[in-house]
Amino acid sequence: MRAGLDELRIHVTGEHSWRALELAKEADLTVAIENPVLPGSDDFLKNLVMKAIKLGIRFINLNELEFSETNYESLIMRGYKPSPKYGVAAEGSKETAINLLKWVAKEGLNISVHFCPALYKDKYQFRKRMWRRGLRTKQFYEELSDGVIKWAEIRECQGEDKYSKLLHSGLAVLRDGKLLVSPYIARKLECKGYIIEAYPTTPRKELNRYPLK
Repeated sequence: MRAGLDELRIHVTGEHSWRALELAKEADLTVAIENPVLPGSDDFLKNLVMKAIKLGIRFINLNELEFSETNYESLIMRGYKPSPKYGVAAEGSKETAINLLKWVAKEGLNISVHFCPALYKDKYQFRKRMWRRGLRTKQFYEELSDGVIKWAEIRECQGEDKYSKLLHSGLAVLRDGKLLVSPYIARKLECKGYIIEAYPTTPRKELNRYPLK
């Protein structure tokens, strides 16, 4: 809290999660639940809502189950399928969430339940998250645009003294034998190399590279 944390969302996977929620409620925080919606998990979700109400949880955020590079094989092995309409989402997840929302409304339960579709997360939330991360982690030779980091990797220059001038001026850095500089500066040099585009993760996740012109 001293660091500025004012909200905590916990993914409920078992009794230890409920104990964590009870402890969190003792602090001066907005405490909520955030879970992915597994297709066909209607009974689990209804039980989740009822226990949340009993504990005094303010709201529940439900995320459409998503396929990613890291979980694709695992989800397929568990019998889940990508949606034919929007492949990043799991088939049946949205329908399960909507059924729960209708049930909460029909029962008149005193709790806020939100549903976040994968399409919304992919188009808006993910980009904003990457933008904020980029602002925090951007190096002096990197440029940030729409949640994507860009930098130039110089391989060869006409007049090698350009290397030392850039380094001594603090406009570039030498890493693994490669001179890294901002794309803006790189385009003004008579050099060969690449413009790199990447997500601002640690380490950077490269997306594209194209020749410097």
